[in-house]
Amino acid sequence: MKKSILILILIACTQLIMASVSLGMGKFTASVNMNLSKIVTNVTQTPAIIIKGNSGKFITLATSSNSSNSILTNASNLNSATNNVKSSKAKILFQSITKWLKKIGSKKQISGNITKTTDIRKMDEKYEKMILGGKNKPGKLVFLSGGSSTTAICIHGLINSPDRVTKLDDWAKNQGYTSYTFCYDDCYRSLWDNADDLAREIERYISVNPGRKIIINTHSLGGRIALGALNYLMQRRVLSKTKFDVNLMAPPIDGFVSANISKIFPGKIKMSKPLKDLGSKSKYQKMLAKLKLPSNVRLVIYSGGKDKIVPADRKFFKMVRTLNAISRYFPSDDHHTLVPTVAKIL
Repeated sequence: MKKSILILILIACTQLIMASVSLGMGKFTASVNMNLSKIVTNVTQTPAIIIKGNSGKFITLATSSNSSNSILTNASNLNSATNNVKSSKAKILFQSITKWLKKIGSKKQISGNITKTTDIRKMDEKYEKMILGGKNKPGKLVFLSGGSSTTAICIHGLINSPDRVTKLDDWAKNQGYTSYTFCYDDCYRSLWDNADDLAREIERYISVNPGRKIIINTHSLGGRIALGALNYLMQRRVLSKTKFDVNLMAPPIDGFVSANISKIFPGKIKMSKPLKDLGSKSKYQKMLAKLKLPSNVRLVIYSGGKDKIVPADRKFFKMVRTLNAISRYFPSDDHHTLVPTVAKIL
């Protein structure tokens, strides 16, 4: 019995690989989750299916379908989703998965509703890595929920994931705003690269949605990346096209002296790249010290009196003034409690 199942799995895997190659590169990538979790969308809200099996592993597919945003929305199961896919090759691929799941007794796993909204509470580090496609991959804006023309983007901090900034997404939804989160590799990718990724995602979003106000809410390292992205957007003459409200919670804007030694570490070591850009004498810090944002960007920096990770000390407030930012100080909050506190008063 085990041998037969193994043979079926090998055949199915071969079919998936051949089908994926034949489909080629397309508008979006779809990750199919055997438990039918959620659909993740990119900056143009093109859906991608995310599905995880009982083993916790993900299946990733590429499709060249020219389908619209309505595709796969509110589909009752994988079979009805297949009927909505316009590409005949994509249909064959979905049908192959369905047949394969039936053969190995997983038919029950593909029932339920597929929605177009991703639940940020389920986006832990493993989920985020799956969305990115591995280590040191470009960061992505991920659609969370629709709303008004105002768009809010929440960004998590170091050694964290989107599920740690759920209060910021809740705030956006309560305000009726369109909500996104920025998924990025905070362990193996440099701050320069992550900032560039965020800038490119925002630039693409602005090109598709001109005139929309953008609110960026960040925690910790996310704030440092957001400032780098604004610098890139300014260099590309994109920043002036849109009104920005930027709220940074406990951002390490003055860097860390202890991180300066990380410049001697090989780049492949975990945390070495982000730590190099966190140094108080790093090139990234020098860029921040020279950053002059235009008047259409409203920058507010929030700090906590009990924050032991990013202390609100003299150097910190000196950088607040250098950035010409509005300062909001909460004496009773630490590095982590600051987020829910600020989310209540944004």
